[in-house]
Amino acid sequence: MSISKNLIELLGGTISIDSVYQQGTMFSIDFIDIITNKSLNENINQNNQTNIYDLKNKTILLVEDDEVNAILIKEVFKKTNAKLLHSYNGLDSIECFKNEKNIDLILMDIQLPGINGYEALKEIRKINKFVPIIAHTAFAMTDEKERLLEAGFNDFIIKPINIEKLLTIINKHI
Repeated sequence: MSISKNLIELLGGTISIDSVYQQGTMFSIDFIDIITNKSLNENINQNNQTNIYDLKNKTILLVEDDEVNAILIKEVFKKTNAKLLHSYNGLDSIECFKNEKNIDLILMDIQLPGINGYEALKEIRKINKFVPIIAHTAFAMTDEKERLLEAGFNDFIIKPINIEKLLTIINKHI
């Protein structure tokens, strides 16, 4: 159930549950706007005509513990020609960054098991102060945004992730 809820919310929808004892349970799912594979492909292909999102020969490290979020982001990057590495937690991201010498950008979740995104950022910055690190977070409060930038993230994107905005931010920093 939690995976379904996360996927629905990631896609910009909501889910509600109405349960009546000994009668049953009704699940209602509402979507305002769904990005289909077709619209995603059209959008990326249209932009690729001007080479905006062609990330060939670029390596991006995705740090994301939520499988649903990771699947969506991986689908987006399939269309960009980028090499995508995936770490499921902060500690693994640090090790991956140490071992992979050609990482051009890191897309890092903040809420991670073990060490969080802020702690992983500090360790990665000790290795390389200049690699662009983009935070992605579900927290959209103004003070959180300021905290991300003050901590050393180059930019951030709020979940649920807007694909066009994500690709624009990445293109800006890569």
